Order: sequence, then structure tokens, then C-alpha cells
Amino acid sequence: MGGLGRRAVGDAGARSRLRRPDGLRQLDGRGRPLPLRAALAGISVRDLRRGATATGAQQIASGRSPELRTIVGDMLRVSHNDYAEKLLWASGMKAGTSRTWAGVTSYSRSQVAGYGVSTYGSVTADGSGLSRSDRLTSHTLAQLVLALRKHPRSAR
Repeated sequence: MGGLGRRAVGDAGARSRLRRPDGLRQLDGRGRPLPLRAALAGISVRDLRRGATATGAQQIASGRSPELRTIVGDMLRVSHNDYAEKLLWASGMKAGTSRTWAGVTSYSRSQVAGYGVSTYGSVTADGSGLSRSDRLTSHTLAQLVLALRKHPRSAR
């Protein structure tokens, strides 16, 4: 049982990351749902809602993430589609949009419009751009590239 013994997971922390914001289950590296992986380690998962950490709860894991600029650089350099999808969701969640696809894409469009770029005729079906339903005009793409190039934080 990996030395963890039998523990019940508290009301927050790692459990809140077991589901994507759109409600789909996250999978571990072997393609199993994370609640199943937790069960195999002797950890019971009662539900997957966000909540407050119980008083006296013991931390059983932690992690660190690279800076966002590093993640975005990796995403762009190797076309990492999972990163693109997660960053789209994370930006919407951070901004406080509704936890729906409509809320996230509406926020994304508002950010693009903030650069003076028209999204007329565009359709966002996923965050990676891989869906056959995604639509982006060449005019919108050119406007966006030029706007980002002019941005003060743009690396020249």
C-alpha cells in the first residue's frame, strides 16, 4: 500500500485537482482515473468537491510548478496541446468565469478583443486548436500576432 496505510482524504487540496474544471475525470500516467489510483494506494475518496482543509489534516503530497513563462514557452515550442487546453481553463478560472466552456471561451475572446483584435467568424471548440470545429480567420490570426508583437512584454 505504498506506506500510506488507510487514510481518508480531507475536503480539499489534492482532491480538487481530480476533476478538470469541465467535469471530466483526470487520468493518471497509466490511463486510470485518479480516484481508482487513490483507492489502489489505500486512500478512500468520498467526493471531488472543493472545500476547506480539515483542522489538523496531514499533508501527504506537494508539488512545484515551473514559472508560467516557462510553461508557455514549452507549449509553443513543441506544440504541447494539453498545456494549451489547461492554460485556457486556468486563465478563465483565475478570472472568476463560470466553470463552463461558454464562460471560459467568452473570457478568452474578451482578452483577445482587449488587444483590438476582432474574433468575428472565429469558433473555439477546444483549447488546443486541434478540433475540426475550431475556426480562425487568417485576418484574426495576423491581427493577434501583430498585437502581441507590439505588447510591452514581447521578447524582440
